[in-house]
Amino acid sequence: MRITKIIPIYFILILSSCQQISQIGLESNTIIITDNNKTSTVQTNKMIVKDVLLENNIELGPLDIISPDQSSQLTDGIEIIIMRVKEEIQNETIIVPFEKQILKNDNLPFNESRLLQTGKNGMEEITYRIVITNDEISSKTIVRRTTLEQPIDEIIMVGSETTYTIIPIEGTLAYISAGNAWVMNKSSGIRKPITTESSLDERIFQLSNTSEHLLYSSTPKNKADHEKKFNKLWVVNTNHSNTVSHDLYIDNVLWAAWSPVDNLTFAYSTGEPRQTAPGWQAYNDLHT
Repeated sequence: MRITKIIPIYFILILSSCQQISQIGLESNTIIITDNNKTSTVQTNKMIVKDVLLENNIELGPLDIISPDQSSQLTDGIEIIIMRVKEEIQNETIIVPFEKQILKNDNLPFNESRLLQTGKNGMEEITYRIVITNDEISSKTIVRRTTLEQPIDEIIMVGSETTYTIIPIEGTLAYISAGNAWVMNKSSGIRKPITTESSLDERIFQLSNTSEHLLYSSTPKNKADHEKKFNKLWVVNTNHSNTVSHDLYIDNVLWAAWSPVDNLTFAYSTGEPRQTAPGWQAYNDLHT
């Protein structure tokens, strides 16, 4: 008789335990989800953030930010915040205004001016990387700049006539004034500008043996190139009425000189820019 009484007691305990486990499994939590600044409230019996997202058909993009993270455990009243993030590449074309150069000329009356070259604006394309968070721009970064058209400087010659004694000159004399190359021929009163960009760095300045060509160096026109190039090498014919400089496509020149036996041959040596003094490191090379 004792055995038959004990069996029902165990059976009741087992049923009670099952009911408690079932009730725990059915408990639901109130979850607040803020997605792209839009808030909603859901009921769920899921245990982690990832599962409640799947349950509500919420997908995350590769750049989206979620807090707390997807492996976090859910508690009643927790708020899940999703920030929708995307990147865009955008191009913008801007106008690069031309600069104005004033070139003084002793042969013109004082303060008289002449337009030597009409200025023209250039064009530049700027590429941006734009990060958009919740439909608002959160950052805008320049990826690259591309010069579509170089600006052309306006050059005005202004008279600075002064009293000086004209003396005869045998041959040709070249000199630098205000960053430009000038030549005198036969007389100190006959002078003309060879360059008009005021960019000579005065490192290389060599007349050929016949005085027909001038070898000179100048700083790069594009300021963005200054970190890689401290100068460029040019040559110009001094006898032409309309002088045009020719780019020799040689950069970072430390020394150059004409050959004493060949009027069209020159030698040069190069280096590389440095942040420390004197601003360059010589390669100790020699080219012709």
